[in-house]
Amino acid sequence: MLRAGETMKAETFQWLVLMTGVMVIVGSGCSQPRDKEACLPPGPPRPFIFYDETGNPSKRTPALSRLELQEIVDWLATQTPDPVWLIRVRPSIGNGVRHSMVAYLVPDEATPRIRVGRAYDIPKSKDEAGIRSPWQYAQVSMPGHSFTRELTKPAVTDMPFRWPVVADPNSRSSSPMPKEEVIGIVDFARRQSRSALIPGIRWEAQKLPILGISREGDTVRVEFGFQHGPLWGHGVAVVIKRTTTGYKVVSWSRWVS
Repeated sequence: MLRAGETMKAETFQWLVLMTGVMVIVGSGCSQPRDKEACLPPGPPRPFIFYDETGNPSKRTPALSRLELQEIVDWLATQTPDPVWLIRVRPSIGNGVRHSMVAYLVPDEATPRIRVGRAYDIPKSKDEAGIRSPWQYAQVSMPGHSFTRELTKPAVTDMPFRWPVVADPNSRSSSPMPKEEVIGIVDFARRQSRSALIPGIRWEAQKLPILGISREGDTVRVEFGFQHGPLWGHGVAVVIKRTTTGYKVVSWSRWVS
């Protein structure tokens, strides 16, 4: 039987163990094992802004004013309560009207290799404002590198892109590409951009972000580059083929729209 003093010490010890457990659970912020999933990153104090093709404001992509940014934030609040990670501002047409902007929300899923989240196309004017459906994006870390829990303004080559789809050549139906396949294709395409047989295209692709990926059957098309609007873009495309051991390059080409 414990004496009064011993009882108090035992109860104190139990409370310390309990509080330590609570601190570990709350402090980690992880819902998955650390060896499989990274902690979901918290929202930044204010959204990062990526301008044009470099990330910085320019003559054709002037910096957002406080009023413009507040209007964007206010509009997004009508669409979702979730925090915004990144706002992408594409070049203007030239008449002072913003051409195209995209808001990327804080990722819904995050591992050291891939982040998955939702994005909204921001309306060009108040007349177009209304409830809109988000689309899904992916961001894949460079081969040999891992994402941390902290969200930052991406480098040009690390920009998120629309989630790839797989088309059935027989039924013509399509479905989202599995995460593991997305990572494998991006890694292969990025590595090939450093070892392609056409030096000019290789050098160009190394500087460009992933723009889009699609697969039909065993044929995969990966596009690097920028698409600012209809018939306004440029980049490099690589066609690769799935094999029993991985992938092989079929062709490289430049494209302009």
